[in-house]
Amino acid sequence: MLDYLDAGALALTAASFPIPVPRDAGFMLITETDGSAAEAARLHAEVSEALADNLPSSHAPTAPGEIAALWRWRDGIANQVAAHRGGKVSDDIAVPPEQLAAAIAETVAIGARHELEALSWAMRGWHLHSTFLVDPRDAGELRRADDAAAELFAFAHRLWRQRQRRTRHRHRQARAARPPVGSAGSCPPRRRQTRVRPGRDPEPRQEAGRLARR
Repeated sequence: MLDYLDAGALALTAASFPIPVPRDAGFMLITETDGSAAEAARLHAEVSEALADNLPSSHAPTAPGEIAALWRWRDGIANQVAAHRGGKVSDDIAVPPEQLAAAIAETVAIGARHELEALSWAMRGWHLHSTFLVDPRDAGELRRADDAAAELFAFAHRLWRQRQRRTRHRHRQARAARPPVGSAGSCPPRRRQTRVRPGRDPEPRQEAGRLARR
């Protein structure tokens, strides 16, 4: 499992993290290893080594109490974020994994276009929990947050449509490059040919029940 916090989410929650977070930190990656005790220990060591080599700071707890403290902090992110201005409008979107960085940046950009503070953190890797911070007493901010959410979903749909077009184009190219049946290098003409149609990418979806505004 991979989770992340962008700069905005990290800034609002770093003070309660189990260990001190560097002041200049602008992104946090959270990983979890699973499996048998031996497999989890091996993966934990490999991931810890990889992160230590590529990140300026890391925290790899092994004691049960340390691990529990990390997940208590992780479970409290939503409440800490909402407390910053008293409320939030949050929506979950799924994007193609290769577009994660673009979606993180676009969440913030959409918020700026609607005069809202925006941030995100990950749920299950490529599901973004995109959030617009609001004062729940300000009807104008709530309307702008709804408009921002609509723009966010339109953006996610565009990413999936672009990916589908690229996939179709690659399959068309593959079919065009395939020699005709019966020609040199093709399968024998009497052999039954089976065409497997490429599966469709999942559509971005809104998780059931938007988080309540507080």
